[in-house]
Amino acid sequence: MSDLRLKTKVVFGIGNPGKEYTSTRHNIGSSFIDKLSEYYNIKLKLKNNWLIGETTECFLVKPLSYVNESGIIAKQIIQKYTIPHSDFLVIVDDFEIPFGTARLKRKGSSGGHKGLESIIYHLETDDFPRLRIGIGPKKYDAADFVLSRFSKTELKALNEIAPTIIQTVDTFIKESIEQAMIICNSSFK
Repeated sequence: MSDLRLKTKVVFGIGNPGKEYTSTRHNIGSSFIDKLSEYYNIKLKLKNNWLIGETTECFLVKPLSYVNESGIIAKQIIQKYTIPHSDFLVIVDDFEIPFGTARLKRKGSSGGHKGLESIIYHLETDDFPRLRIGIGPKKYDAADFVLSRFSKTELKALNEIAPTIIQTVDTFIKESIEQAMIICNSSFK
């Protein structure tokens, strides 16, 4: 694997490890790393406590930690490979955003998301881009809701928005966050 310092961007999709969490709402970030690896036709390989795959311009990272510990791995990657926070895109679920929509922001608060709280805590900043994919509105207890599985109808709807999410990430990687925000935030009004 080539040196990560030669790359300009990292896409970091959080979720819980293990088959019992596959297709749960909290794992949407991790699921989109899988979709992106298919799109770029690359394999994710185990390195330390994360899976990583490389394109010519970025690395896709899937931490092998629980969501609320995502910041530990985020910090390891940023420190080890000297990635600027502005080039570190986090893909995360959000039950405050309507299902089937997404929002790309340059920086911001955690919004109560435990994974983002962990990343903000460990990086000591909230100044990194995040792509929030809507899974809401929550219908009951937040912890139970985010660990619930998507229905077949919801999975079909996620597959329908996947091309826009992929285009957003690809634009972030190849062009700029500004261009990516235009694509994402105008597509999901």
